[in-house]
Amino acid sequence: MIFLSATVLILFVLHAYGLLSAVEGFIQRPLNEIGYRVRQSMTILQNSSADTAADDTGEIPVLRAERDRLAEENTTLKGQLAFKERTTHTFISGRVIGASPDPGRNMLLVDRGRADGVLAGSAVVAGDGIYVGKVQAVQENSSTILLPNDNRSKVIAAFLSDAAKTRGIVEGQFQLGLQLSFVPTNVTILKDTVVVTSGRERGIPPGLVIGSVAEGRTQSTDLFQSAALTPPLDYDTVSLVAIVKPLPQ
Repeated sequence: MIFLSATVLILFVLHAYGLLSAVEGFIQRPLNEIGYRVRQSMTILQNSSADTAADDTGEIPVLRAERDRLAEENTTLKGQLAFKERTTHTFISGRVIGASPDPGRNMLLVDRGRADGVLAGSAVVAGDGIYVGKVQAVQENSSTILLPNDNRSKVIAAFLSDAAKTRGIVEGQFQLGLQLSFVPTNVTILKDTVVVTSGRERGIPPGLVIGSVAEGRTQSTDLFQSAALTPPLDYDTVSLVAIVKPLPQ
C-alpha cells in the first residue's frame, strides 16, 4: 500500500513538471490511431449497409436499379423486334461498350465488328426504328458509331407524312442538337413534324425516326430554310442497338 502511494506520488510530481509528456504522447498516439481506424471502419460499414438496406418501399436500392435496367432493356428489345418484323432488312444486334473519350466528338463503341458482318456506312437503330447514327469505322470485333448530333454527321431526310420526297439533310450541331438544312422554301415546315431517313443512301433504310421539328428558321432572303430538331431519345442512354445489313445489289 505504501509502495502504491509512493508510485502515485512520483507520477504526480513527474506530470506536474512535464516529465511525463513524452510517455503520455507515446501512449496516446496509438490510442488515437486505433480510434481513427474504428471510426473509419464504422463509416465503411454504414455506407455498405446503406446499399443493401431496404428503403421506404421495402426494396433494396441496388436491386431496384438492376431491375429497372433489365426492364428498360426488355422494352428496347421488344421495340427492336417490332421494328424488325415490319422491315425487309436484316440486322446485327449489338451492345454499347464505350463512348468517345474526346469531349468534342459524339461517338459510341459497340461489340460487333468485321467478324460479325458489320460494314462502314450502315445505319444503327435503337428501339422501335429510331435512327442513332452510322457506322464510321469497323474493327474485327467492334465498331465505332457516329451519333446524329456529332458535327460530322449528315443524313438525307424526309418528312414522315411524305417520306417518298427528300426534304433536306439532317446535320449535327456540335453537340447542341440536330438541324434539318437545305429544305426548299416552297415546303411548309410545321412544328412537331416527324423527320425520318429518306432511304436515298446505301445502308440507310427509309423511315427511321431522326427527330421532330422544334422550330423553323426561315428568312425571306434565303434560298433554303432550316429547322431545329428534337431527338426522340437521349443518345447517352442507348445500351442496345441493331446495325442494318445492306440489302444485296
